[in-house]
Amino acid sequence: MQIASITKCFMAASIIALATGAEADGYGRGPARDYGPPPFSWAGTYMGVNIGYAWGSSDARSGFACDGAGPCTHNAPADFAAFGAASTGSISPDGFTGGAQIGYNWQSGSAVLGVEADVNAFDVRGARTGANNIPTGAGTFATTASVASDWLITLRARLGWALTSTTMLYATGGLALTELRVGNAFSTAGLVSTGSNSNSRFEAGWTLGGGLETALSRNWTLKGEYLYVDFGRITSVAGVNRVPAIGNSQNLFATTADLSAHLARLGLNYKF
Repeated sequence: MQIASITKCFMAASIIALATGAEADGYGRGPARDYGPPPFSWAGTYMGVNIGYAWGSSDARSGFACDGAGPCTHNAPADFAAFGAASTGSISPDGFTGGAQIGYNWQSGSAVLGVEADVNAFDVRGARTGANNIPTGAGTFATTASVASDWLITLRARLGWALTSTTMLYATGGLALTELRVGNAFSTAGLVSTGSNSNSRFEAGWTLGGGLETALSRNWTLKGEYLYVDFGRITSVAGVNRVPAIGNSQNLFATTADLSAHLARLGLNYKF
C-alpha cells in the first residue's frame, strides 16, 4: 500500500511538471505571447521628393572701362560714378525650388549618420535697375544688373539624433553646385548708345542647414528642412559702342555679382 501511494504521487507530480514545461515552451494550449513589430530604425536606403521656396542675396558691382582699342576720348569721373552707382548694390532674387533626393543612413542607438544627394529646380532670379540724368551731358541713362540660377545639386552629410523612436533632429552640410547667370545692360535716351550681355558659369559652393524628420509608417517619413547655400562671383561685360560725354570708342560696362540663398522645404521619403 505504501509503495502504491508513493508511485501514484510521483506520477501525478510528473504529469503536472510536464504540462507546466510544455505550456512555458509554447507547446501547451495557453495563448501565444505577442511581442509586437520590431522597433522603427532609420538605417537603410531611402529616396523621395521635396518642394519649397528660396530667397537670396546678391552683391552686384558695376562700372565702365575702355576696351583697350584706344583711350577714352572723354574722361568724366562724375559720369563713370553715376553709371556705376545706378546698378551697384544689393539684389534680392527669389523663387521656387523642388526636386528629388536619395540617401543612406547608419544608426547606432540614438545617433544617426547619413549621406544624401539631391537634384533640384532652383528658379531663383532678381534684378536691380537704375536711371538718372547724365551728370556732364544732356539726356538720361538707364542701367540693369541681374542674377539668376535654374538648378541646384547638393551632396551632403547628415548627422542626426533620434529624439524618440520615430522622430529625428539632424544637421547637414556639404557641397553645392549650380550654374550662376549674371546679366547687365546700359542705354541712353533714344538708344543713342546701348549695350547688354549675359554670362553664365558652373559654380561650386557650400551648403549648411538642418531639419526635423518623423516616421509616418515603417516605410514613409516626412521632413522639414532648411539649407543655406553660398556661391562665388562671376562677371558679365557689355560692350557699349557710343557713350555720350565719354567718347566714341567702345567702352566696356562690366557687372560682377555673387549669389547666396536660403531654402525652406518639405520632403517626403520612402525607406526601403
